[in-house]
Amino acid sequence: MAHARSEHDVTEELDLYQDPLDPFTLVDTLRSLLLWGVGLTHLSGWLGLFVVLDKTLVSGRRFDRLGKFVCRRVTDLAGIRVRRHGLEQLQPGAAYVFCINHVSLLDLFVVFQSIPYFHRSFQDISHFKIPVYGGCVRVFGQIPVDRKNKALNRQAFARAVEMIHSGDSFVVFPEGHRSRDGRLGSFYPGAFRLAIDAGAPVVPMAMRGLRNVCPSTDWRLRPGTVDVLFGEPIPTRGLTHAAIHDISRRTRQALNDLLRHET
Repeated sequence: MAHARSEHDVTEELDLYQDPLDPFTLVDTLRSLLLWGVGLTHLSGWLGLFVVLDKTLVSGRRFDRLGKFVCRRVTDLAGIRVRRHGLEQLQPGAAYVFCINHVSLLDLFVVFQSIPYFHRSFQDISHFKIPVYGGCVRVFGQIPVDRKNKALNRQAFARAVEMIHSGDSFVVFPEGHRSRDGRLGSFYPGAFRLAIDAGAPVVPMAMRGLRNVCPSTDWRLRPGTVDVLFGEPIPTRGLTHAAIHDISRRTRQALNDLLRHET
């Protein structure tokens, strides 16, 4: 969710991990055309089924497992292996605010399949207009936000708090945009305000290797391995907004440590 940067932002510089990026070859480029064609065709077919199910039989929440399966199929078709680490630190049935580094156009597909619980996220309202992708985020109940519409953002924030109180988890990319150089950017405070208002623990969740598969600065993608690393939950219950800076700092440090962690 977009917020103006404030005095609560983390400005301390860490020894930041940089996700590596190998040069794309001609073979990578040609293969990318094929992979995108296959992937988008595959996703379009599933979207039709999602829309039918959503309007006739079940709500988007109830075919969450099917959505996770489809996300795995998309990465499988692209030759992307997703490995999860640290899930044993999470408590089944608990509601969390997952704070994740923003890396790639494929973030949604990796994140959605990696978190074993029902969760939703904020999506820029412009994303709902993207062919195929926009249909998916709409059917699956993502919450629209708009940097130019404060009223919409307040409604989105209130809805997210309600979802967490009802037992659902929430995903936030605190950087607010995809990394251009493979390093963590500074954090907006919204994710931590949300966690404190909802009384939910913050879970640092790091994606490593995705930049080399599909970087934010390029349309091409290639097969590879992505490690998704879950950190220890950071409690927020009973805290006030005065703690936003500290929780943000701790989360950013934890994400950077996870990215450096050997698996």
